[in-house]
Amino acid sequence: MGGSRRLLFVLCFLRQVFYAQTDVPLLANSDFFTLNPTQTTITLEKPICMYRPAITVYLYGMVKGAPVLPLYDATTKKVFATNYSATNGGQLGPYQVASFNNPTCDNSIVLSNMADPTRVQSILTATTVRVGSDVGCLTDPNFKGICNAPLQSNTGYRFKYLFMDINNAVISETDWSPPIVTVNGNPSSTIDTWPGRRSGGMIVLTSILSTLVFIILFAYVVGFIFSIVNETPATEVQRHDTQSVPVLPKPQEIGDVTFSSALTGQERERYVAKQQA
Repeated sequence: MGGSRRLLFVLCFLRQVFYAQTDVPLLANSDFFTLNPTQTTITLEKPICMYRPAITVYLYGMVKGAPVLPLYDATTKKVFATNYSATNGGQLGPYQVASFNNPTCDNSIVLSNMADPTRVQSILTATTVRVGSDVGCLTDPNFKGICNAPLQSNTGYRFKYLFMDINNAVISETDWSPPIVTVNGNPSSTIDTWPGRRSGGMIVLTSILSTLVFIILFAYVVGFIFSIVNETPATEVQRHDTQSVPVLPKPQEIGDVTFSSALTGQERERYVAKQQA
């Protein structure tokens, strides 16, 4: 019974070694990384549940066509400390790109969790590795360690995973991936800004839109100024009590004579003489 269990364990171990050696680093899911590769970066999937006994994983990379040099000592299984600068960015041979803890099967990610904005970044960090994400390691003269420097545009790169045990010795590895080519970026000096290269319709449309915008802005400014100039402050009608004293008509007594002010002087004299007689 014990021999059967040991045999089963050996078979499982050899199966994991076989799959690890036949598998290769792959591009990350295009559903989450629509722009991959870019001009200077390549995002790869981490080897989740690829080789359980490993503690740490090393990612190596090199430019397509570079010599495939040994990555570790065949006797001690210790990796060679090759870096970005020493290999001229992978053109002279493989270099260490990154290292991380071996993702176990318990870290399997449910895609539905990507709908939670608070978990997106942690999920991407646990499942992917971005090659070319470190800019500062090239400019810092005191930097020591693995330099994950930006990649060259329009260049093919190949990658390999090494699986390390608790003593940091290689216990398994994948094959080199097929070349993954970064995006071809045009230098800014090659961008044509001469209007002669633009179509006539585009120039006419741009001119019309610019004129309309200017007219609208000018009308708005004129209307605003006109409203300020013609605006008069509101005045309140002042109210006060009259100071005039009403004059009451004098009661007419018997014998008083009233006559119209419309009579002429001669008519008035004749009328008065007649009354006296």
